[in-house]
Amino acid sequence: MLSRLSLPVENVLLIVLSVCLACIGSSRPEGDLLATDFASIQAALDALPEDGGIVTVPTGVYEIDKPIRITRSNVTLRGGGRGTVILNTNSDGEPAILAGGEKNHEKNILWGVTVSNLCITGDQAAAAEARAWPTGEEEAVTSGDAILADHCYNSLFEKLWLVRNGGNGLNLHICLEDPRVVSCVISYNRRAGLRIEGAHDLVVASSHFEENYEEGMLALDSWNIAASGNDFDDNRKSAVVLKGCIGCPLSGNLYTNSPEWGLVLENCRGNTLNGEIIRRNLARGGLLLKNSSYNTVSGCSFDSNDGAALALEGDSRHNSITGNVLSSFQVQDKVTGFKIGGSGNLLSANVISPGSGFALVLSGSDQQVYGNSFLLENIEAKFIRLENPEWTVLRDNLFRRSGRIVAREKAIIRADQNN
Repeated sequence: MLSRLSLPVENVLLIVLSVCLACIGSSRPEGDLLATDFASIQAALDALPEDGGIVTVPTGVYEIDKPIRITRSNVTLRGGGRGTVILNTNSDGEPAILAGGEKNHEKNILWGVTVSNLCITGDQAAAAEARAWPTGEEEAVTSGDAILADHCYNSLFEKLWLVRNGGNGLNLHICLEDPRVVSCVISYNRRAGLRIEGAHDLVVASSHFEENYEEGMLALDSWNIAASGNDFDDNRKSAVVLKGCIGCPLSGNLYTNSPEWGLVLENCRGNTLNGEIIRRNLARGGLLLKNSSYNTVSGCSFDSNDGAALALEGDSRHNSITGNVLSSFQVQDKVTGFKIGGSGNLLSANVISPGSGFALVLSGSDQQVYGNSFLLENIEAKFIRLENPEWTVLRDNLFRRSGRIVAREKAIIRADQNN
């Protein structure tokens, strides 16, 4: 039988206090570290167990002059929001964060790396203020990418502000097996906002890419990139470029105010564009498919793009262009329509209303054009120009000018005719 032990009150209080302090001291698990408990963020990452863990970086400005390296799998580096700023002062073009092995080497494949909820910049002004718009000082930024992830599989990049860096905002090199980029602001970087090379099964969602000095997003030799709900605005080359990409669904994105094309697919195959808004892109036009085949473009809005709203060039074959709307915000805008080359392409059930030029310029061979509505308001606009297409089906289209029906024979102009 247990006997009752009597202790003085002061001893009981001392025991209780000791237990409470021990509980407080052990409340943070071994793999959950606070960066400010260490000499640097790098020191905190190096102190994680071999099987990974979490490093939390509180709000504040953390100046670095060499990359923060993530060298273990299952590591999460997270901040406290926009107020956690990593300022990269490196002048040799090195990234702020390097996750994985050295570029172009597979010696260090990582799994499950997460970077979230912080800001990375190479511009002192961006570090000092919450503003994200350009100041002119970003011209002198000499740092590299905000984040370079090399051979990082199953990785996650979310709630990041990657602004005014000397390289790309986020550079994913050979990141396979389900990488995700979600809810980020990637703006005013000296190269592309997001650069992807050799990735697959990638999700890019609900992010904003503004006024990067090159493309908003550049994807090379990748497949199964699912991009939705993103805003690509004011980037200084084309908004988005895909080269050598296969099987990518793009939906519900906005591509606007680029000085080149809104969206480019080059040497791409089997991609689907649905519910996209491609508007007010300058000089070249809205959407370019170059040497690209078996792609679907449907339910998209092409509004007030200078140049061609959509162009199929080179060896572009068997693409389906259906159920889209081409319009001009003002009838005097320099908006032309579709330029369809290549072979075996389908243009059907589209509403085409350009501000000027031809609604459709058709060349190549084996094209099918039927069931479209060509609606012209501007006297300078014309319906269709045929540039010697071969074996082409052109039927059951509606031609109206200022609300009045126009006969088919009057709507179509051949290249050898005076126009």
